[in-house]
Amino acid sequence: MFLVRTCRRQLRRLGILGLFLVAGCGGGSSPSSPTSTTAQIGGVWRVTSRVTASSSTENCIGPALAAGGIVGTTANGVAQITQNGATINATITDNDTGAATTYTGTVGANTLGLTYQSCNLCAIRNLQCAPGIFRDLTPQADSVNATVTGNSMSGSEATTYNVTSSVTGASAGLLTINSSFSATKQ
Repeated sequence: MFLVRTCRRQLRRLGILGLFLVAGCGGGSSPSSPTSTTAQIGGVWRVTSRVTASSSTENCIGPALAAGGIVGTTANGVAQITQNGATINATITDNDTGAATTYTGTVGANTLGLTYQSCNLCAIRNLQCAPGIFRDLTPQADSVNATVTGNSMSGSEATTYNVTSSVTGASAGLLTINSSFSATKQ
């Protein structure tokens, strides 16, 4: 159980439980002004996320997380969103770990789509998942989809990590964490 708690704490540090909202980055075109078909989401949002599933092609981290009950764990954070028309930029900071994650994305009349860009604390090195077995976890992909209704939104996130041996660097597989979230504009 201690190893599982350690894994959970390390994964929280990754920001996977805090990678639950929005961000974006503009393209090379001229700025566009918001229209009636674009939800206005710029500002500060309070976010709560809950892990709904985990799966892995790797044989150490995945089973350790499943046995430790990562499904159902929650996290809270703050998302700072800037908006230019349908293009959004956001930085989401996990309240417990301080991990700050950025995404790129767009918003429509009531939908939001985001793609992971970077995270300051998301790579984990030398995570012990079983006696004598150590793994490194590096974010590979993360996508967020949400429905926006006024000053609230809810949605889902899927985050995939490359899992490698801490000793040899050899690929050990992939880990995917699925979460649901809700957010309220402040």
